[in-house]
Amino acid sequence: MRLHVFYNGTDSNYDKDFRKEGRFIHGEIVSRFGYYAKNINNQEQANVLRIHGVGGSKTDGNIVTNTVGTAFGVKMREDVQNICNFVMEARDNLFRANQQRQQNQRDLTLTVTLMGWSRGGIGCIYAAHMLSKIWDKVESEEDSGIDLDIKVIAFDPVSGLGTNIRALDLGWTDIAIMGAKTWLSQGVTRAKNLTESVYTIVKNLTNWWELPEHVSEFHGFYAHDERSHGFATTMPTMLGDTDGRTFCLYEVPGTHSTLVGNLYPYGGAEAAQNGNADPVGLHIYRSVVSKVGKLLAGWNVQLDASITQDWLQPLNLNGNFGLGQIVAPSGDDLSEYKDHAQRISIVSDKLTSLNHKDIPGLADGRGVYLGGNKQDRKWKPEDTLTEFLGEQNSKSMIDSWYQAIVGSETKLEKLKGNVSAHDYNLSASDWD
Repeated sequence: MRLHVFYNGTDSNYDKDFRKEGRFIHGEIVSRFGYYAKNINNQEQANVLRIHGVGGSKTDGNIVTNTVGTAFGVKMREDVQNICNFVMEARDNLFRANQQRQQNQRDLTLTVTLMGWSRGGIGCIYAAHMLSKIWDKVESEEDSGIDLDIKVIAFDPVSGLGTNIRALDLGWTDIAIMGAKTWLSQGVTRAKNLTESVYTIVKNLTNWWELPEHVSEFHGFYAHDERSHGFATTMPTMLGDTDGRTFCLYEVPGTHSTLVGNLYPYGGAEAAQNGNADPVGLHIYRSVVSKVGKLLAGWNVQLDASITQDWLQPLNLNGNFGLGQIVAPSGDDLSEYKDHAQRISIVSDKLTSLNHKDIPGLADGRGVYLGGNKQDRKWKPEDTLTEFLGEQNSKSMIDSWYQAIVGSETKLEKLKGNVSAHDYNLSASDWD
């Protein structure tokens, strides 16, 4: 069985952004792929879950929580809970169906693909972490014989205020109680016992940025030129045996929003006078769509055939997500694009002036939560992703003391496992 979850970013609405309103001239990537993913309905449940981003994009009519959600991520806990319930309900349904089948006809793998942007991206990481822990506990109580395989595509996973790990430690400890009864059908007593066990696990979860072994693939796309205050991104740590698992980090020129389809000039809030997309931003957007489409195809994610005529052909992409005839921008054009993108601010310039490229100083660069809950040294504008991750991990005095004792460690090594970094290759319009 295959399940697909598409989780929008803050104030990003699946319906609105698919219809290409505002800055998303060709549609926001998560919304677009979410729309074309085939929702195969069967007797048990549908296999696609689409989630509006936290904040004003929620459509539940609660003005207060939706407004606060933009700043502090209110409703994100419930979104992650819904993802876990969605998957665990599918496990229960598949378990029951297998019991009615001949042994050689049983489906013994539940594959879950999670795709999200911004808080939706960090939400996918948190959901993968929590789901793995809950799955293991449920299986210890009731062995279904089903393997869980999680694959994650995260676009610039940003926790922001209210949904970083400090807030999770304080506010997410009782999430399991709300949905545990849907995960087993063996009676109230058994469900109650499981609820208490899962609650104990969740209460002690603190390293939500870690990806357990159920995550077989993680593909993170990171905006090189984002400089807004509060938009530090997360590169998660990989846990356990990494053999046969794939963890790739990709550098993408541009800002947090151009990464998924904001094609106003340099990712700003104002449209070009001619109404057209920025040509460099459009080219990079095409590259990301191509890369993600090939990942999904490799995972056998079924997409509706209308995707080619409706979305890919206008982007000069073919049905196999090939780039067609590549006319890449010049190196000078790309440098100018990146330089201007670093001056764009999502929030007030008064709050983010130190982050801008034209203001030298300690804040010059992209903040990164590197395998933990502390921001690592800024990702400098002149550094590629491989150069940044190749630096010695010496953000703090404690790091320096630790390395003096055990030896040097690069930032890439801090992430553990077989993590690979990929810089944007302009000539190939792809990643090495």
